[in-house]
Amino acid sequence: MISNNVFDFDASKLNPCKCGSNLVAQYFCIRDTYCNNSPYYCVECSENGVHDHRLQQVHKICIQLANQAQQIYDQIEKFGENIRDQYIPVQEIMEFCQTVVEENDLRKKNGTEFTNYKTNFQLVDQILERALYLKRLIEECAGEYQVLEIKQHSRELNDLQIKIRDTKIGKDIDIDFIYKEYKCVFSGNVDNIDRYLENPDIVVFYQKMRVRALEDHKIKSKEKIKKLQQKVDEHELRLIKLEQLIGQRDQDAQQYIQQKVQNSEYYGIANKNAQKDNLDEHYTRGKPGYNQPEENYDQ
Repeated sequence: MISNNVFDFDASKLNPCKCGSNLVAQYFCIRDTYCNNSPYYCVECSENGVHDHRLQQVHKICIQLANQAQQIYDQIEKFGENIRDQYIPVQEIMEFCQTVVEENDLRKKNGTEFTNYKTNFQLVDQILERALYLKRLIEECAGEYQVLEIKQHSRELNDLQIKIRDTKIGKDIDIDFIYKEYKCVFSGNVDNIDRYLENPDIVVFYQKMRVRALEDHKIKSKEKIKKLQQKVDEHELRLIKLEQLIGQRDQDAQQYIQQKVQNSEYYGIANKNAQKDNLDEHYTRGKPGYNQPEENYDQ
C-alpha cells in the first residue's frame, strides 16, 4: 500500500487552474461529469460556487487511486500465479493432447468443442505482463498528480481483472480433468498415435490413460449389455403374456364353437323328431279305420 508519506506534496508539480486565477489547481472534482468541465480546480473555484461539493486534494486522491490499483493488481497476480501453478506441471501433456486433437480434427469427429488451453495460458501471461506495466504506470502518474491518467489506466486494469477471471483455465487442472477433457485422445481411435509419443513422460502418461479408457469402455460395455438384457427380459415377458392371452382366446374360441355345435345338434335332433311326427300323422290318416274329425258346419 502507498502511504501519504511516499509522495511528499510538491506544489510545483501542480498545474495552474484554468479559471485564470494564477492559482494552482490543487483539488480534483468528485463528480463524474466534472463541474464546469473542470476536473482540476483551485481554491478560488471552490469559494465562488463553481465546485459546490466537498474538497478533494489532488495528491491524496492520487494515493487513494494508486492503492486501489495495487489491490486490483495483487488479485490479478494471485489469480495468474494459481493458473501457472496448475498449468505448468502439465503443460507438455496438455499441448500433446491439443496437438492430437488439432491434427486429427477430433473436434468435428466427436462433435465437441475443445478449449485451447495453450492459447489461454499465453493470454494469462500477456494479462500479467500488461497488468504489471499498468500498475507501474499508475504509480508514476500518482507521483505527478495526474488523476485523469490514473483513472484511465485503472479502468484498463479492471478490464484485465475481469478478463483473467473469464479464462477457462481458472479451474482445477489435474489428471482427472485432462482425462475427461481429452478422452477421445486416449480412446484408441487416433491413427498412428505413435508419431506423437516421442517424450518418455508422455508415453508413460498416455499408456496410463489408455488403460483407464479401456477400463471405462469395459464398464460401459457391461452396462450396455445389462440394459440390453433388461430389454430382452422385458420383451420375453411381453411374449409370454401375449402367448397366454392368445392361448386363452383360443380356448374361449374352442368353447364357443363347441357350444355352437352342441346347440346345432340339439336343434337338428328336435327338427328330425318333429318331421318324424308329421310323417307318422300323415301315414296314420291314410290307414283304414282312421276316423276323420267330424266337420261341423253351421247351418
